[in-house]
Amino acid sequence: ALDDDFRYIKASPFMESVADENSSLSIETIHTAQWKPMLSSNLGGLNDYPSWTKCTIKNTSDNAQVLMIKNPRASMDEIDLYILRHSMTTLRKLGDKHPIDAKNIPHRYSVEFLELAPHEEVHLISKLFNAHDSTEGEWEIFSRKSFIEFTMMESLWWGIFIGIYIALFFYATPILLATKDKTLSLFFSFYIISSIGYQFSVNGILHSLGIYGHAITVLTHFFNVLFSIFTVLVILRFLRFTHHKGILW
Repeated sequence: ALDDDFRYIKASPFMESVADENSSLSIETIHTAQWKPMLSSNLGGLNDYPSWTKCTIKNTSDNAQVLMIKNPRASMDEIDLYILRHSMTTLRKLGDKHPIDAKNIPHRYSVEFLELAPHEEVHLISKLFNAHDSTEGEWEIFSRKSFIEFTMMESLWWGIFIGIYIALFFYATPILLATKDKTLSLFFSFYIISSIGYQFSVNGILHSLGIYGHAITVLTHFFNVLFSIFTVLVILRFLRFTHHKGILW
């Protein structure tokens, strides 16, 4: 229940979920499922089957409200969001498998807006699938103002993050070049590139730039492998010392 002073809430304490282990449920048959309280918003990792969640949102005020709902995991593969109002059902396709320009709100997260009339009640039923990471069942609910504030803080954080990475790169590069160890300089450069690439792919930045579907999965795994490899190579190269009889590891 949301009043005029509403700003933000996590819906998970009021949600129910079910694991569709046989992939047999649909919106027409979901009412037959054995719903259970969603004790944790993490619905399992690397599942090859979808999960379903449901919750109800009610506007208890005398004024219309515009709400924003967001799944807190940026790298969700697919979310089929069914919005039930009286006898009408609306389907929204969210997640990285769908092009961002086909969504109502182009955002790195799966976001949808809800317009609620005074004292209106809507039911949300979600079918969620995430093959390469854990399935996040949470819906975060924002007022329009609080969501704008959240988005601005997100942009600020990413600006600081990228700024720190670039500053460290330009600070460290002359030092590495001064050592005349071209191999370490090369490893460190690829470490920075793969680290930024992995963060961009797993946190939805590449998706917000228009990349979606199988390409996101491939890029996430690609940058993850590169990041792991060059982290190890940088450490091993950095710990290599010159000894008077040769190389000391």
